[in-house]
Amino acid sequence: MHRRETEQTWGSRILLVEDSEELRGLMQLILEGEGYAVSTATTAEEGLDLLERHPYDLVVSDYALPGHTGIWLLREAVARHLMPEMQGIIVTAHPQVRDAGSFPVLYKPLDFDQFLDEVRVHIACDDDGARTQDTDGL
Repeated sequence: MHRRETEQTWGSRILLVEDSEELRGLMQLILEGEGYAVSTATTAEEGLDLLERHPYDLVVSDYALPGHTGIWLLREAVARHLMPEMQGIIVTAHPQVRDAGSFPVLYKPLDFDQFLDEVRVHIACDDDGARTQDTDGL
């Protein structure tokens, strides 16, 4: 893995929702090593609470979480106008995720180079104005 620090990376905020402490810690370490500011949650409900309080450039969520799924989290956040529709990534160990809609799905075990490439694509789209978040009043 090569560290690619760009203006798009520094200052970009990512919400990481993962119930596995080990994987969450590793993903956070990798993302922070690339210059992203990372907040974490262990459930969809915690993630939604963070989204209601803070703007994020990207949400990365495990599919299978205690309570609601990561898909529920992303759809609920979009419905509440807490994030743009295309600013979410699902990670999962499930062989088939049929209800992901337009959200990209990355399968575990994660290829971290592929994971970072997907993150960069989403952050670049947000920075280029293709996908923006309304943060008025936040």
